[in-house]
This record gives sequence, structure tokens and C-alpha cells, in this order.
Amino acid sequence: MAAALVLRVVDSLEDSNTDTLTIYSEASNGQMPNLDLINIVHFLVIHRQGLRVKIEKVGSLLNSVWLNFVGELVEWTGKVAARLNPQWRFGIPAVEYVDGTATLASLLYYQALGVPTGSHGAFRDYQVDAITLEFSPWTSSYKDIGQSAFLLRGGRLIGE
Repeated sequence: MAAALVLRVVDSLEDSNTDTLTIYSEASNGQMPNLDLINIVHFLVIHRQGLRVKIEKVGSLLNSVWLNFVGELVEWTGKVAARLNPQWRFGIPAVEYVDGTATLASLLYYQALGVPTGSHGAFRDYQVDAITLEFSPWTSSYKDIGQSAFLLRGGRLIGE
């Protein structure tokens, strides 16, 4: 067995107009699966099935004044560098900097704990790369048409 996918379907708690897929990948003792597995699933989810990918973030960092200031400073530095030499393109918007930092902090937190966030963690003990795909449809589970379309998209993703 080269890789394993653990599937979980939950009711949507958010008000969004798209189906959402959350990827969990942490294993015991802070181990991670091969990033190729995560990147392939991420690519297929976005470009082939049109689902929204959600990654857990430390929510308190998104509203941090200090982190927003650092993000603005990074954005400003990128703009100044672009004026000095238009070929330098390393500046990113402040919002993306804050979002990326919150995502990184969340991943570091779960890796430092060393406790897997799902049943995919048990596969790592046997040297099998595994991730959990948590599907969250935006439609109510009582609507048959939306549920059928959601299951079709999820099945196509797994089949690829």
C-alpha cells in the first residue's frame, strides 16, 4: 500500500455557496505524509472538481494587530523593491501574509502536539502516507439533488 485516503462527510457549519474539502495530514510524533500526496489532492480538488479547499488556521492570529502590521510592512517592502528593480517580485499582499502565517502556526501547533487529528495518523506507523479528506457540502443533507451532485463530485475526485 503506497497511500491511503480516509474519507469523512460532515454537515456544513458555514454559510458558503460551494462545497468544501478540508485536508488533515498530521500523524503521530509530528510525522507528515509525503507532500506529493497532499499537493496532488489539492490540485485535483481545485482544478478538476472545483471544490473549495479549507485548511485550519489559528483564528486569533487573523485579527492580530501586530501580525497585520508586519504584513503591511512586508507588502510595503515589496512595493519599494519593485520600484527599485521591476524584476524583483517578492512582495505579497498583507492579507495573504497574515493568512499564510495563521496556517503555518496551526500546522506547527498540531505537529508539536504529536497527536494525529484523525484516523489517518494510524497509517503512518506502518510507513503508509495517509490523509483525511473531510467533505462538507453546502447544501442541506435533505435536498436530494444537491446531495447527489456532491456525491458525484466526491466520487470523481476519489476515482482520479
